[in-house]
Amino acid sequence: MFFVLSTPLGIIIGAALDSAGGLGVVIVQGLAGGTFVYLACCDFIVHEFQNGKDIYEGDDRKEEELAKTQRCISLLKFMFVALGFAVVVTIFSLGAKHAH
Repeated sequence: MFFVLSTPLGIIIGAALDSAGGLGVVIVQGLAGGTFVYLACCDFIVHEFQNGKDIYEGDDRKEEELAKTQRCISLLKFMFVALGFAVVVTIFSLGAKHAH
């Protein structure tokens, strides 16, 4: 029930803070950004880098070959995560500069 009401409630709170401006918008944007960082670092990435032996269940290849394949897959995953972070940092650093 709470999940269903969270979107309309979020729209109402966001509209109220947008009209008020100032610190409220910064706090809400910080919470939203923190939620995405938490989900990315603690939920998604952790599960992606866990040992994936279950995907090779029933495979007849040797254990060493499977371990080597898993290391290659983990390295590729890490490289793409690092590339994603680099792209975000680059876009952020090239963003519009403004003064207060």
